[in-house]
Amino acid sequence: MSRADTLLARAYWRATQELRPREGFLEDALAAVLEHREVWPRLVTHLRWEGRVPQTPPVLQTQDHVEQGRTDITLTWPGQLPLVLELKVHQPPHPNQINKYLCTGARVAAVAGVPARIRVDPDAAARYLGVVTWARLRAFSWPAEPLVLRQFHQLLDNMGVVVPNLTLPALTGMVASSPAWGAMEKWSFHTAKAVRKILHRGGLRCELRDGPGKRIKIEYNWQRYGYHLWVPPRRRDAFLISVGLFLGRPQDPLLIEGVPDLMLMIHTNPDHALGQRLHTDGRFREAAQAWSEQGTAAEEHEYLPPTSTWEMVRARTSTVDLLRQPDQGEAFMQWAVRCAEEWVTYGMIARLAELEHETRDGVGTAPSEEEDGAGEQDGAE
Repeated sequence: MSRADTLLARAYWRATQELRPREGFLEDALAAVLEHREVWPRLVTHLRWEGRVPQTPPVLQTQDHVEQGRTDITLTWPGQLPLVLELKVHQPPHPNQINKYLCTGARVAAVAGVPARIRVDPDAAARYLGVVTWARLRAFSWPAEPLVLRQFHQLLDNMGVVVPNLTLPALTGMVASSPAWGAMEKWSFHTAKAVRKILHRGGLRCELRDGPGKRIKIEYNWQRYGYHLWVPPRRRDAFLISVGLFLGRPQDPLLIEGVPDLMLMIHTNPDHALGQRLHTDGRFREAAQAWSEQGTAAEEHEYLPPTSTWEMVRARTSTVDLLRQPDQGEAFMQWAVRCAEEWVTYGMIARLAELEHETRDGVGTAPSEEEDGAGEQDGAE
């Protein structure tokens, strides 16, 4: 039975076992694609690997144990050197990973979200095929392509691992929007400080800085642009409250297409204790659901399912509303402060503070923003 036959069953098994490693889903789906006999010769041409690998369809193995580790996908041909594919969701693999597989005598290529030049032993350079991006694989298609490849494309889109190519409108938009990014950074920072005061009054003592005089860099990941508040010391489950812009995702659209939303959200890892308590604790759930029911078409109040996102609770409104305001920065601040006050009024913040305290001991602390380069670690969401 082929991997394509078992792909959905394996995905179901992962979900029911509460196993959600993103790399595992990508590995399963890519392996199923590569086993389809029409794929490999066309992919060799698409990646310009002619003369570097055989063009005949390979035999696939996954999670192969070798002396230097365990490979993600290994392609083999009779009488030919194997090809090891090392997969990463976003950042490329460490050079040590690539070189340890090259030491086995195999050909090696990496697949990652972003390109990289990885230094390898000169004696093995001819066997190293470089880093292929998920975007490059997303662009691989042909008329009447097989269902398994179309499914793979949809998975890449929904996981958000493809870094899109630039277009002329995007490039001209960067110039046109340059003043807006600077303004939104300043507004978000001062709005986060105002929200912090509201949270303090509600019983959740948050910080915006890692230490005296250290200003935190704004986050620009996961289609968000904003500042984080957290209860010190910072937790390893990425518990934070974020203030800023939301830029939309394929399965999480903006309120008005093409226009960012203002955002205030509660964020944490759904697989850790606090994330689980935010959905199982009766007091918090009742308060969050009551608040979410007060949302309108113009202002979204979201209490999100535990399996869908790390963004547990979200308030959003379109930035179009700012265009009608004489003081746009003040209007942004007033909106976020009002939402935070609602969270306090509904009892969400007081209960959140209690749950944060109850779950802190088993979580551990994260390095400071200064130490880890700001933002979440690769593959966090």
